[in-house]
Amino acid sequence: PFAALNTLELIDETGIPQDMLKMLLLLPLGAFLVAVFKNVIGLKTYGVFLPVLICLSLLETGLIAGLILFSFIIGVVALVNFPLERWGVQYNAKIASMLIAVVVTALALIKLLHTTGWWIASSPLFFPIIILTIVSERVARKIEEEGVKSSIGLYGTTLIATVLIYFILSSHFIQHFVLTFPEIILTVAGINLLLGKWIGLRVMEYYRFQKVLNH
Repeated sequence: PFAALNTLELIDETGIPQDMLKMLLLLPLGAFLVAVFKNVIGLKTYGVFLPVLICLSLLETGLIAGLILFSFIIGVVALVNFPLERWGVQYNAKIASMLIAVVVTALALIKLLHTTGWWIASSPLFFPIIILTIVSERVARKIEEEGVKSSIGLYGTTLIATVLIYFILSSHFIQHFVLTFPEIILTVAGINLLLGKWIGLRVMEYYRFQKVLNH
């Protein structure tokens, strides 16, 4: 009743599914958390939006099943890159080939996870699968630009940030609070602008430059 925007009323009037509205409101909060991890802590990730999109996908698929699916997708992209590189396939055709391999892998994993009972496939869950498939294009581009080793390292730090954000955004308290007081995203926007003025050392840089700081 104290919220500037009544989301329950919006849901009733427009017919927007509550889960979709919840995901929309969690998106800027997740992006802010990624900015904190990058600017304050010093974690490197695949951009800002990709970790958030992966996290929102995990909220739908479940953490374990989602991580299995995502890890296999990244593995397929890395493996397919080797023969395509040796054959001298041009960039656009290479990316298209990688995405085809990713789609085939995703379908096979959906069947496997559903058959084994790890994951119950349903129509709403195909949207996060599409997100994970699109994310693979960014990974493929990174492999093309910087090589497999650098990309896998970045994948690891992205995964750390994603899992941390997942545990925050999966909190029922956080989800309920955002739905009840959606104007909180304006506060997040303000804090984010202050974060953009951060000029101090990142947490990981204190460890990296410890010897210099001690002198």
